[in-house]
Amino acid sequence: MRKNSTKSVFAVLVILILGTPAVSWSASNQEAGFWTQSEIGIELGIFTFEGTDFLITYRLKESPWLIGYRYAKWTETIGSFYDNDLDNELSGLITRYLFNPEAHGTWYLAASLLKQSRTLTCEISGDSDSDSATGPYLGGGRMGRISNFFHYNMGILLSPNETMTNDADGCSKETTAGDINLAIGITF
Repeated sequence: MRKNSTKSVFAVLVILILGTPAVSWSASNQEAGFWTQSEIGIELGIFTFEGTDFLITYRLKESPWLIGYRYAKWTETIGSFYDNDLDNELSGLITRYLFNPEAHGTWYLAASLLKQSRTLTCEISGDSDSDSATGPYLGGGRMGRISNFFHYNMGILLSPNETMTNDADGCSKETTAGDINLAIGITF
Protein backbone atom coordinates (compact mmCIF):
# COMPACT_ATOMS: atom_id res chain seq x y z
CA MET A 1 0.00 0.00 0.00
CA ARG A 2 2.86 2.39 0.82
CA LYS A 3 4.50 1.89 -2.60
CA ASN A 4 1.26 2.78 -4.38
CA SER A 5 0.89 6.01 -2.40
CA THR A 6 4.50 7.00 -3.26
CA LYS A 7 3.83 6.33 -6.96
CA SER A 8 0.61 8.37 -6.78
CA VAL A 9 2.38 11.32 -5.15
CA PHE A 10 5.14 11.13 -7.79
CA ALA A 11 2.58 11.06 -10.65
CA VAL A 12 0.72 14.06 -9.22
CA LEU A 13 4.00 16.00 -8.84
CA VAL A 14 4.93 15.25 -12.46
CA ILE A 15 1.58 16.49 -13.74
CA LEU A 16 1.49 19.59 -11.51
CA ILE A 17 5.05 20.68 -12.19
CA LEU A 18 5.54 19.71 -15.81
CA GLY A 19 2.01 19.48 -17.16
CA THR A 20 0.82 16.58 -19.25
CA PRO A 21 3.43 15.81 -21.92
CA ALA A 22 2.30 15.34 -25.51
CA VAL A 23 3.66 11.97 -26.55
CA SER A 24 4.09 11.73 -30.31
CA TRP A 25 5.82 8.74 -31.83
CA SER A 26 4.82 8.89 -35.48
CA ALA A 27 7.65 7.95 -37.84
CA SER A 28 7.43 11.25 -39.71
CA ASN A 29 7.38 13.47 -36.60
CA GLN A 30 9.95 12.08 -34.15
CA GLU A 31 11.55 15.52 -33.70
CA ALA A 32 8.48 16.69 -31.77
CA GLY A 33 8.34 13.49 -29.75
CA PHE A 34 8.36 13.17 -25.99
CA TRP A 35 11.99 11.99 -25.71
CA THR A 36 13.44 14.75 -27.90
CA GLN A 37 11.69 17.39 -25.78
CA SER A 38 12.93 16.10 -22.43
CA GLU A 39 16.02 15.02 -20.50
CA ILE A 40 16.53 12.04 -18.25
CA GLY A 41 19.50 12.04 -15.91
CA ILE A 42 21.16 9.45 -13.70
CA GLU A 43 23.53 10.61 -10.97
CA LEU A 44 25.94 8.54 -8.88
CA GLY A 45 26.72 10.23 -5.60
CA ILE A 46 29.58 10.26 -3.13
CA PHE A 47 28.04 7.54 -0.93
CA THR A 48 28.53 5.10 -3.84
CA PHE A 49 32.01 4.48 -2.36
CA GLU A 50 30.40 3.31 0.92
CA GLY A 51 27.27 1.62 -0.48
CA THR A 52 24.61 2.82 -2.91
CA ASP A 53 23.82 6.40 -3.92
CA PHE A 54 21.87 7.39 -7.02
CA LEU A 55 19.36 9.92 -8.28
CA ILE A 56 17.17 9.53 -11.37
CA THR A 57 15.82 12.82 -12.76
CA TYR A 58 13.46 14.04 -15.46
CA ARG A 59 13.09 17.52 -17.00
CA LEU A 60 11.30 18.94 -20.03
CA LYS A 61 13.78 20.92 -22.14
CA GLU A 62 13.67 24.65 -21.42
CA SER A 63 11.68 24.01 -18.22
CA PRO A 64 13.22 25.23 -14.97
CA TRP A 65 11.70 22.28 -13.04
CA LEU A 66 13.58 19.03 -12.52
CA ILE A 67 12.02 16.13 -10.61
CA GLY A 68 13.50 12.85 -9.50
CA TYR A 69 13.85 9.94 -7.12
CA ARG A 70 16.83 9.64 -4.75
CA TYR A 71 18.10 6.53 -2.98
CA ALA A 72 21.20 6.24 -0.81
CA LYS A 73 22.37 3.53 1.59
CA TRP A 74 25.70 3.47 3.44
CA THR A 75 27.30 2.34 6.72
CA GLU A 76 29.24 4.47 9.19
CA THR A 77 31.51 3.16 11.93
CA ILE A 78 31.07 5.16 15.12
CA GLY A 79 32.41 4.94 18.67
CA SER A 80 35.72 5.65 20.34
CA PHE A 81 36.36 2.38 22.19
CA TYR A 82 34.27 -0.13 20.22
CA ASP A 83 33.35 0.01 16.56
CA ASN A 84 29.58 0.27 16.20
CA ASP A 85 27.90 0.16 12.81
CA LEU A 86 25.31 2.76 11.88
CA ASP A 87 23.41 1.75 8.73
CA ASN A 88 21.81 4.73 6.96
CA GLU A 89 19.14 4.73 4.25
CA LEU A 90 17.64 7.76 2.52
CA SER A 91 14.95 7.59 -0.18
CA GLY A 92 12.22 9.72 -1.71
CA LEU A 93 11.15 12.35 -4.21
CA ILE A 94 13.15 15.47 -5.04
CA THR A 95 12.28 18.64 -6.97
CA ARG A 96 14.70 21.32 -8.12
CA TYR A 97 14.04 24.77 -9.55
CA LEU A 98 16.92 25.67 -11.89
CA PHE A 99 17.55 29.42 -12.14
CA ASN A 100 19.09 29.21 -15.63
CA PRO A 101 18.15 25.76 -17.02
CA GLU A 102 19.80 26.08 -20.44
CA ALA A 103 23.17 27.34 -19.18
CA HIS A 104 26.21 25.08 -18.72
CA GLY A 105 26.02 25.76 -14.98
CA THR A 106 23.17 26.96 -12.80
CA TRP A 107 22.22 27.45 -9.17
CA TYR A 108 19.06 25.77 -7.95
CA LEU A 109 16.62 25.62 -5.05
CA ALA A 110 15.49 22.15 -3.99
CA ALA A 111 12.69 20.62 -1.99
CA SER A 112 12.17 16.95 -1.31
CA LEU A 113 10.14 14.48 0.70
CA LEU A 114 12.61 11.87 1.98
CA LYS A 115 12.48 8.97 4.39
CA GLN A 116 15.61 8.64 6.53
CA SER A 117 16.16 5.28 8.29
CA ARG A 118 19.01 4.40 10.65
CA THR A 119 19.96 1.17 12.39
CA LEU A 120 22.66 1.15 15.09
CA THR A 121 24.33 -2.19 15.86
CA CYS A 122 26.47 -2.30 19.00
CA GLU A 123 29.62 -4.45 18.71
CA ILE A 124 29.63 -5.43 22.40
CA SER A 125 26.30 -7.24 22.50
CA GLY A 126 25.15 -7.34 18.89
CA ASP A 127 21.98 -5.48 19.93
CA SER A 128 20.49 -3.13 17.40
CA ASP A 129 17.92 -0.35 17.36
CA SER A 130 16.23 1.39 14.43
CA ASP A 131 14.51 4.69 13.89
CA SER A 132 13.14 6.46 10.84
CA ALA A 133 11.60 9.80 9.97
CA THR A 134 9.87 11.06 6.84
CA GLY A 135 9.68 14.75 6.20
CA PRO A 136 10.43 17.75 4.00
CA TYR A 137 13.96 18.75 3.12
CA LEU A 138 14.85 22.21 1.78
CA GLY A 139 18.08 23.52 0.33
CA GLY A 140 19.93 24.29 -2.83
CA GLY A 141 23.10 23.90 -4.77
CA ARG A 142 24.77 24.11 -8.15
CA MET A 143 24.67 21.77 -11.09
CA GLY A 144 26.17 22.04 -14.54
CA ARG A 145 27.29 20.26 -17.66
CA ILE A 146 30.74 18.82 -18.13
CA SER A 147 29.94 17.90 -21.76
CA ASN A 148 26.80 17.22 -23.81
CA PHE A 149 26.16 14.00 -21.87
CA PHE A 150 27.81 14.39 -18.45
CA HIS A 151 26.96 16.73 -15.58
CA TYR A 152 27.89 17.44 -11.96
CA ASN A 153 25.79 18.29 -8.91
CA MET A 154 26.74 19.83 -5.56
CA GLY A 155 24.03 20.63 -3.06
CA ILE A 156 22.74 20.30 0.47
CA LEU A 157 19.24 19.89 1.86
CA LEU A 158 18.33 20.13 5.54
CA SER A 159 15.28 18.98 7.48
CA PRO A 160 13.99 19.48 11.04
CA ASN A 161 13.58 15.67 11.36
CA GLU A 162 15.72 13.84 13.91
CA THR A 163 16.43 10.15 14.37
CA MET A 164 17.60 8.56 17.63
CA THR A 165 19.00 5.05 18.02
CA ASN A 166 19.82 3.38 21.37
CA ASP A 167 20.67 -0.07 22.67
CA ALA A 168 21.04 -1.82 26.03
CA ASP A 169 24.80 -1.12 26.24
CA GLY A 170 24.42 2.63 26.08
CA CYS A 171 25.47 3.04 22.46
CA SER A 172 23.47 5.89 20.98
CA LYS A 173 23.44 8.25 18.03
CA GLU A 174 21.16 11.23 17.53
CA THR A 175 21.13 12.86 14.13
CA THR A 176 19.41 15.83 12.55
CA ALA A 177 18.36 15.00 9.02
CA GLY A 178 20.38 16.25 6.08
CA ASP A 179 21.07 15.26 2.49
CA ILE A 180 24.41 16.03 0.86
CA ASN A 181 24.55 15.80 -2.92
CA LEU A 182 28.00 15.44 -4.50
CA ALA A 183 27.48 13.59 -7.75
CA ILE A 184 28.53 12.99 -11.32
CA GLY A 185 25.78 12.08 -13.78
CA ILE A 186 24.87 11.26 -17.33
CA THR A 187 22.07 12.98 -19.25
CA PHE A 188 20.07 11.38 -22.04
